[in-house]
Amino acid sequence: AGEPFGLWVIDAPAWVARALPLDRAGCPVVFTDDARPFKLRKVRVLNGAHTALDCLGLLCEMQTVGDCMKDAQMRAFMQGALYAEILPCLPLDPEMLKDYAAAVLERFENPFNRHLLLDIALNSAGKFVQRVLPSIEAYQRANGRLPARLMAGFAALLKVYLENAGRAGARFALRDEDAVLAFFAALDPGEAARVLAEKICRAEALWGEDLSRIPGFCERLTRDMELLRDKGARELLSLVEEEDS
Repeated sequence: AGEPFGLWVIDAPAWVARALPLDRAGCPVVFTDDARPFKLRKVRVLNGAHTALDCLGLLCEMQTVGDCMKDAQMRAFMQGALYAEILPCLPLDPEMLKDYAAAVLERFENPFNRHLLLDIALNSAGKFVQRVLPSIEAYQRANGRLPARLMAGFAALLKVYLENAGRAGARFALRDEDAVLAFFAALDPGEAARVLAEKICRAEALWGEDLSRIPGFCERLTRDMELLRDKGARELLSLVEEEDS
């Protein structure tokens, strides 16, 4: 049993396609001399969408990706993140990206694929660096402002980590590297959002850079963290959509 979607990208010399003609047999195989664009597309679009979505979904009482896709507000968030914030900043063919994003959304809707948000949340801090942060930085460079949805997803990730890493009676059983969990466990989740945002942004060991150097990053993150704390994830989602309308 498998999904309707399938793709096997093989980076190999031309003779391999002749010796292993899976594409001519109708298999979803692409032979190429450069697999990097396919990897970039997969990491930024499919994986990036997962990481942007999962903690917001958890905070909205969702269990699976399918649950999120059935929820009008969460679905709108996901579509906006993909089509307005991630795709426009990728140096790949726009039509190919749109087709791939449509396939991704179709896969997310698959009722037979019970993809748990807590499973996606495994090692979320490191996944954010690889999957989402490059899109945030590319969007900021292109537009002179930060992508509202991707930043909201990051704020939700931080809320989940701050409230559950090393906490007695944690709501979510987080799985991540010991150093990451220890970093968040050492923070006081009740501290002022501005102070927390600055400490987190400057943790270069986590993000590979000082995020406070990205124009407006700490300020935007502070606002989203305050809103999540005071009014909850649904209110943050509503504000994001209002800003984009």
